[in-house]
Amino acid sequence: MSRRQTHEGPLSYENWKDFVDGQAAKGAYEHPFFTDAYITGEVTTGLGPYELLSNLRLPSAPPTISALFLRYEYCQDVEGPENCPKGEIQTSYERYHGGTLADEVAALVSLCLGIRLQAGGASRYFDPSKDLRGHPRGSYAHQDPIFLKWPGSSSMLPWAVGTHLISDLNEKSPLPSFPCLTPNQATNLMLVARLYQDGMWFAEVNPEISWLLFVSAVETAAEQWRSDAESPVERLRAAKPDLETVLYNEGGEEHLRKVAEMIVPYMGATKKFIDFLLEFMPDPPSHRPEEAFQYSWGRTALKKSLGKIYDWRSKALHGGIEFPLPMCLPPFRHQSGYAETPTGIATWTPLASWSSKDTPMTLHLFEYIVRNAVLQWWESMSSEVNKDF
Repeated sequence: MSRRQTHEGPLSYENWKDFVDGQAAKGAYEHPFFTDAYITGEVTTGLGPYELLSNLRLPSAPPTISALFLRYEYCQDVEGPENCPKGEIQTSYERYHGGTLADEVAALVSLCLGIRLQAGGASRYFDPSKDLRGHPRGSYAHQDPIFLKWPGSSSMLPWAVGTHLISDLNEKSPLPSFPCLTPNQATNLMLVARLYQDGMWFAEVNPEISWLLFVSAVETAAEQWRSDAESPVERLRAAKPDLETVLYNEGGEEHLRKVAEMIVPYMGATKKFIDFLLEFMPDPPSHRPEEAFQYSWGRTALKKSLGKIYDWRSKALHGGIEFPLPMCLPPFRHQSGYAETPTGIATWTPLASWSSKDTPMTLHLFEYIVRNAVLQWWESMSSEVNKDF
């Protein structure tokens, strides 16, 4: 695959492509990475221009002390609006996610390992024409992230903490295949990873927001998945055949295509969400609690539960109704694992009550489903493209 001359995908994607295609490095940066997980090992090969270096942080150290450092070489400068002639700047946000290259790498690693991980500002710069040992660099535009957790509380996402081996990125994750994706696939995957990353980060203090972010991550992935499988006209034909006929009769094939491209992304949102997760549904977790506290993994039960979760998402976004309290509490620890469903047949508060049938699973189980479904979708995209880049 030849090097693209334009920046079509995320910054990390283009940088990786340029590095693989033999472009000379113009310099390098280091960024601290912050997490509440205990990270062991390093990654110095296999990820193109990116290295993840251990800070040898103790397991008891707080997340405010960086656990890793990202070091990356860059091969070309990114053109910004200041390089465009006056009068030609137009609104363009398809690739925008509010972060930097370091944020992109942190999001992909967070997704692959299932940990909370955020990038800090650049801390060191390497100039190949001057000091190869690097020079300290402070960042005024990028503040280090702040991690919050209620004192003494149990973890909302217990699988995110503990020991994680960073070398799993090369051996047990699809991360090395990232530059094999098309620019459009890489861009959409990055948007998904950023949503997942933020959902992980806020879970301990605002699990309601995490539910919304995890659902949005699935929606973003599902839209890309559907567009890869079916054209907008085909999707419109399946959902609204009468509308397709009207549009075609009024303006012909081109008119039909343009209207379909505009409206199809907003059609069948619930079905698209459920279909994506059922298509890439992972096996049950390897460590599960006693049977009484397990979620039923049957397809019928999953379909019903996912529909209920999407319904709560819609109530939250369009009606201001928070996700149910039982779904926003830390899971109870049992002998062999964590409860996968809220305990009890119902939950009451002074202002609300919820039946167990309306609170199908805990946040940590939904995170497990989302992360592994997205990773399987990523692997399916990688297997469909030419890996000889």
